[in-house]
Amino acid sequence: MNMKPTGPKKNDDGFTLVELMLASSILAVVLTGLIQLFLACRYLNESNQNLVVAVAHAQFVTEAIKGSSTSVSTIEAAINNGSWNLSSDDLVEAPYEFSGLYNESVTAEVFQPGNPLGFNVTVRWRQGSMVDHEYVIRTAVSQ
Repeated sequence: MNMKPTGPKKNDDGFTLVELMLASSILAVVLTGLIQLFLACRYLNESNQNLVVAVAHAQFVTEAIKGSSTSVSTIEAAINNGSWNLSSDDLVEAPYEFSGLYNESVTAEVFQPGNPLGFNVTVRWRQGSMVDHEYVIRTAVSQ
C-alpha cells in the first residue's frame, strides 16, 4: 500500500513574511544612514563654498585697504572711522559688486597702531537660519 501525505502541501519556492519583514527593516536602516550621509555632505559642500566666497571677499577688501593710500596714518584713520565696515548691501553695489553671502558683513579693525600698521579684516555670515561663521585675515602694512 502506497500512502501519500495528506497534510498541507509545503512550498519552498518563495520567502516567508518574516523574511520579507526582516529584509525590509535592514533596507530601511541602510537607506536612513545613506540619506543622513547625503545631507551631511550637502551641508559641508555649502559650508565650503561659502568659506571660499568669504576668503575671496576678505582678500579683496584687504588689498583695497592696502591700496587705498600710501600713508599708513590715512589708512589707520579710515579703518578707525568705520570706512571699511561693509554690510551685505554695500558689498553688492559698486565698486565691489560681490555676490554676497546671507547676512554678510565685513569689518576692519586695527590691532597694532603706528608703522607698521596691523589690522584685521573679518567677514561674518550666516549659513542656513542659525549657524554664524566668520573668517579673519590678519595683516600689516608699512610705508
